[in-house]
Amino acid sequence: MTKAELKKIFVMEKLVARQIKVAEAAELLGLSIRQVLRLKNKYIAEGAEGIAHKNRGRKPVQPFLMM
Repeated sequence: MTKAELKKIFVMEKLVARQIKVAEAAELLGLSIRQVLRLKNKYIAEGAEGIAHKNRGRKPVQPFLMM
């Protein structure tokens, strides 16, 4: 996991444990309140794996075009 993803997980753990508020989490992550709520729901449903980018390790569908 990247540093950014680890930071999101750390903040989501604090948010779910009610140690910080949604607005504080949004400020820490540099996201909107709506995005933080989406992340929180995904974290609750899927755990830390829900935070990781889903395209990691996948081969691109479109090959790079030569110009």
